[in-house]
Amino acid sequence: MHWYRDFKNQDYTLYTDVAILYLGIDNLRRNDMTIFSRIKDINIKQFIDSIRIRKLLMLFPFVFMLHELEEWNILPWHRQFQSNIPADVTSLDLRTIFLFLIFLFFVYTYISLIPKNKKVNSCLLLPVITLISYNGVVHLYWSFYFGTYAPGVIFGFFIGVPFAFLIIYKILKEKLVPKWYASIFILLGIFLFIQAVMLGDQIEDGLVKAMLFSKKLAAWLWFR
Repeated sequence: MHWYRDFKNQDYTLYTDVAILYLGIDNLRRNDMTIFSRIKDINIKQFIDSIRIRKLLMLFPFVFMLHELEEWNILPWHRQFQSNIPADVTSLDLRTIFLFLIFLFFVYTYISLIPKNKKVNSCLLLPVITLISYNGVVHLYWSFYFGTYAPGVIFGFFIGVPFAFLIIYKILKEKLVPKWYASIFILLGIFLFIQAVMLGDQIEDGLVKAMLFSKKLAAWLWFR
């Protein structure tokens, strides 16, 4: 039981301070308590409100990346459960577009964060974050509809959607974008989800076109 005693006696102050400095959390007690004691003293609402929105926006591409990597072997699942998957698309094709989308989202995010203006940052990134959240909800729907794990649901829905909701909550609370602007993309996400439900065992045309594009992209990148 030496490992347990060492774990229990470990001083986590350094790790807590690093997290505080990175997220920009202010007004937390700084003393010799362990992280476990500190957590009990933190008001959750104050904790959320004190996180800087630019830090959250900066972290979201990493959540998206983990979602795409969770889908790394999704093609056999698509073929098993969905009826309109293009026959000539390969796993390499899909993996190529996953990497392309990860790269594109990182570039777009950090270009959007160049202006030191939270309103501009939020205005540019809110549409993308809302649509990525829609994709996470669709993965949850697929899990229920087909009665099995849908690759991408963990980082897409259970982690990605709460993270996105946190960002949207802070954007609206700090009045960084007008409510009508946010409503447009939230309603668009709801409309796309209803469309996905109505398609049953098929994927929407946009995903079919993305798969066909992935084949051309892979052929160009890998000289096939």
